[in-house]
Formats: sequence, C-alpha cells, structure tokens
Amino acid sequence: MATSTLAQVLQVMADRYGLGRRFTNTGVVATSLTSDADLGGPDAARDLDVGCAVLIDGGTRAGDLTQLSAKPKLSTGLATVDPSFGGVLSATSTGIILYRPLRFVGGGALRDKINEALAQFQWELRRVPITSVPDGDMLATGTTSWSEVGSGALSKVAASFPLGERVLRMTGVAANDYIKSATIPVEPDVSYYLEVLGMISSTGAAADTGTLVLYDETNAASISLDQITIDRFEPEILANNVTMPSGCKQVTVRLEADNAGDVIDWAYVILRKNSAREFTIADRPQKVLWVGRLLTPALTAWGQRGEWTEVPAELQALDAGLWRYQTEASVSGLSLWYEESVQPASLTSVTDTTQIPVEDLAAVAAELVLQPLRTWGKVWATRYDYARTRAAGVIDRYLEQNRRVVHRGGRMYYPRVKV
Repeated sequence: MATSTLAQVLQVMADRYGLGRRFTNTGVVATSLTSDADLGGPDAARDLDVGCAVLIDGGTRAGDLTQLSAKPKLSTGLATVDPSFGGVLSATSTGIILYRPLRFVGGGALRDKINEALAQFQWELRRVPITSVPDGDMLATGTTSWSEVGSGALSKVAASFPLGERVLRMTGVAANDYIKSATIPVEPDVSYYLEVLGMISSTGAAADTGTLVLYDETNAASISLDQITIDRFEPEILANNVTMPSGCKQVTVRLEADNAGDVIDWAYVILRKNSAREFTIADRPQKVLWVGRLLTPALTAWGQRGEWTEVPAELQALDAGLWRYQTEASVSGLSLWYEESVQPASLTSVTDTTQIPVEDLAAVAAELVLQPLRTWGKVWATRYDYARTRAAGVIDRYLEQNRRVVHRGGRMYYPRVKV
C-alpha cells in the first residue's frame, strides 16, 4: 500500500487549508532562505512576517526548524532566519512557512494535531494467533526473539502480496542450518497444539526443503511430529498435536533449511496447551485500541481452513497493556486467533511514513488545528469551515470499514494445509 510522509501531510495542510506557504530554496547559506519564484513579488509574501515558523521538509537540512527574522524581500524572495539552519541549505531544499500564530511543534502545534488525528483512525483490524512462542505471531519487524544456529542467514521479510504475512527467511549455507526460538516452558505428559506456516522462498529453488523441529531442551532430544516438511512454493500449514515427553519442562521450535543454498520462509509459529482456558495477549509496539472476538478456524477434510467459529470467552484488561481471554471450555487440536484494532504509529520526523491516505489525515488534522482559530476573523473562519467540510465523515468511514471486515472471515485468504 502507498505511504505518505509527515512532510507530505504538512504540505497538503499548508496548500489546501491555507496554513502557510511552500517554497523551493535557491540560496546556499545557513542564515537565510531564498525563493524569488515562491516568495518574491508584491503578493507572494503576504501574511509572512517576523516570527513565522519555518520548516525544511525536503533536501539538505530536512527537518530543520527556525523562524523568520525578516519579511521576504519583494525583489528577490530572500528572508533571513533566526536561529540559523543547522547547516548550509542546498539550492533544491524545500520548506514550509506557516502563518502566525501557527507552529510546527509544541502544544497545539501541527505535528501534535496530526498525531492527535492519527489516534482517531482505527486503521488495522487484524486477526492474530494465540501462541506461547515469543514473536510467534511475527508482528515484530526485527528478529531479536529468534536466533540463527549454524552458518546460515536469518532475516525478517515484510508482508507482501499474495501471502500477506511477515516471514522469517532462513538461507542455508550448510546442511541443517536452522532458526531457533526462545526457550518455551511446557508441562510434561500434557498435550499441545503446534502449527507453523512455511514455504520455499520466491528466491529459492524447486528442490529446496525445510523441516519443522520441536526440541526437548530438558532431555536434549527432538520430539516426534506428524507433519514436518516444507517442499512447495505454495504456503503449507504444518499442524501437529503432540504430547510432551516425560520430564520435559522446556522446548524450542526450530525452523530448518535442510541443505546448503535452500531458502525457506516461515510465517506464524503457534504452540499452545490443548487444555488451556486462559490466554494472555502480549503488549504491542503499536497501541491496541481494542481487542475483539476469540476465533478458531476448523480444518476441512480437504486440508483447508473452513469457517471461523467464535469461541465464547471473557476478556479481562490486565496491567501494563496486557489482556487475557478466559474461555468457557478448552479448544483442542485447533489454532486460536483474536481480533485487535491497532492505532497507526505517531509521526515525529519529516520522513516518517503512514499508510493513512494523505488527504484524509490532512483534513482531520487541519480541522483540529483551525478549530481554536475560527473566531479570529473571517479568513480563519473560512479556512476552518472548509477543513471541517473535508473532514466530515472521514473517521466514520474507517470505523465502518472495520465493522464490515469483522464479518468477512470466510472471504480471507488461507493457505492450504499440509496433508
């Protein structure tokens, strides 16, 4: 999906909602900006005066903040600034000058209002597997919960079409190089459900293979599984019900590239006790606005995911951003998934990106910026009315989008199960 930067959001707010003027610099100094084409002439610098906030939003010194110390000159469009930029501007640096009293940062400033607007968007409504494997849901972008054993290379690959899953990629350099999870506590002689999605990477070869291993760290031995082999480019789900060996108190999940040169992608890794009725949901790097239904997908006789079924459960909010589901009865031999709605990440740097369409975000943020200024005169009132009109219904459309997604379980893409 296309992304927009903080700089682009600010540019739309300045242009469309009359919050300031944009310019392309032609000077090469640190004490002033020059743009005859944008700021020169009798009307170009109207409403720009000493104290107007200046942001360099592109090119050399992008992110620098200062303010005008003189009105742009009529003949050249040159305007001095104080304090100076952090270094010499390039002849192609771009920037924004806000009309007073607007500021880029500080209480009630544009950046704050943009992030306040972002907090209203329920952008992602996703289904996440319940698993006791650290980062088994693959929501983290890094690999710190996993380690590479051997001489192979481990990397995290962002979600892409058509799978739509973030994956761990294991590139084998020698035979049996593997990825190892953190140590997971288990109960001896108790049944667990283990599910892993894997496939030959698009950069691999048809003969590449991977192997799933559940390793008993207490007894230093592999645990027998029914489904272990990845041998197709098409995503395969390896589903296993396994009873932990006697005396086994800790296990690790190992995701192997079988031969030198094999490249295997592994997505979610699910391990949970079949008899469990309580499930704690880990805190997220992004703020979770709410968590929803607990679901389980049935496996059909053809080895594919069937309909999603809601599991009756009570949801409890715990300390430090943690949530807990408690079910009325245990669900054995199937994966469990929960719904969560995630708030978009805040924007701080001009190069930070968001997937919220720039027009939607700029409209909502501009309304927030202009609301306290609407009584300052006709010009500000007109700008506010325009922003309010453009922002009307934007947030409601995203709420409605998520409400529809809740009922689309049967239409989502699910890979074929290994049989």
